[in-house]
Amino acid sequence: MTDGKLRFYDKGKETFAVEDPYWGGCKSPETQLHIKEMTHEEMLEEAERRELINEALEELNAIVLGGQNTREFYLSVSHIRNVLERLK
Repeated sequence: MTDGKLRFYDKGKETFAVEDPYWGGCKSPETQLHIKEMTHEEMLEEAERRELINEALEELNAIVLGGQNTREFYLSVSHIRNVLERLK
């Protein structure tokens, strides 16, 4: 049972709690915000991963919006497949 507070945790230990009347009647399951400290290299890897995802989404938008000929469609699908392979 919740007490109507929004709680923040760091490494499993509660660090902060906020009371708000909007959260008081909430029956949703308890969720925790997990923040991972990252090295500079990890941040660069994450940025690259997100760029690849955005590239794939742009290609998907082109397919969904249409206006491509058969060759462009094939190249878009190939590009998306390559991006997904690199994300493994």
